[in-house]
Amino acid sequence: MIASGFFLLYMGRKRNVPNFWLWAVFPIFHGLHEYAEYFVEENFTTLFSLERIELLLAFTSTFILVAAAIEFNGFVSAPLGKTHALFGLAFITFFLFVVPDSIIQSTYAIRWQIFVLKTDFFRIFYGFILVIAAALIMLLSLIYRQLQAKHGTITLVPHIKQVTYISVILLLIFSIFEGFESENAVFLSLRGISLLVFTVVVPSFVILSSKLGLQTLLVIDQSGNLIYAYDFPKEKNIFEFSDTADNQAILMAGLLAALSSFSEEILKIKESFSIKSGDSYFTLVKENGMIFAINSLQHTSLLDTKLKEFAAQTYQFIREKQDYLEVNATFLDKKITEFFSLLY
Repeated sequence: MIASGFFLLYMGRKRNVPNFWLWAVFPIFHGLHEYAEYFVEENFTTLFSLERIELLLAFTSTFILVAAAIEFNGFVSAPLGKTHALFGLAFITFFLFVVPDSIIQSTYAIRWQIFVLKTDFFRIFYGFILVIAAALIMLLSLIYRQLQAKHGTITLVPHIKQVTYISVILLLIFSIFEGFESENAVFLSLRGISLLVFTVVVPSFVILSSKLGLQTLLVIDQSGNLIYAYDFPKEKNIFEFSDTADNQAILMAGLLAALSSFSEEILKIKESFSIKSGDSYFTLVKENGMIFAINSLQHTSLLDTKLKEFAAQTYQFIREKQDYLEVNATFLDKKITEFFSLLY
């Protein structure tokens, strides 16, 4: 698990996946928790401090999992999940290392048994309740995105439903084996499989299939006129079957041009910047006065880099045209596929 976590850190960084380190660090801390639990159970030491460290590692891995679920598919702004996890860890750390030993011991002694399954107060909390919470959060984030798609405000990222459903099902299975323990041979075998599948396969699945949810790309002149617009989910420019763009794209072009002018004159931002608008992001790049803007559900530094490269390579071609009617859309469509195909 620990080795897979470092591999996921490498892959996530290489692919520039949003919040990749949360999914990658989870198996690392969970592996450390498993090692610590093994030493406690084998009585290699009777120090209660080791049991506290084991519990802290267990809660750390689960809170990281919850943070990853909260920030899954751009459901909320990136810092929110991490903030919740830090508050949770601060509380658990205070409880384990500041609260008197007698209270911790009495809490640790609270145990329940359901048929062949046994659990205690801490295990049911970090292994079952928090894991179930992570599953529900992921499911709610999908439902929220589906409602947005139904109302036409966004287009869902390809395969996001399949990724979410598989992850939620595996989370629910994982919660049983993580939240309970048993000496039953079948249970122990299934728990080993569950740990391997969830802590290795699911984070890998999420990282390798993660997309930014690109929505539209706009090219705007200095006056705020829309020159070109591309719809990523439909994989075509919006002028393909019409001589004029839809009103929403035209209005957005004017707004983004005004924001770009404001950022340059007031905030002294001359090259590129990103803004959060509702449930999505707009990344803007200026190339000799021309504005290139891309709308996405999530944002990473790789998107900034790709947009800058796209702007640099297509600016001269677009500048030679008088308006969007003269722009060779086929050329730009191919360039978009070349630069952004792996991101949406």
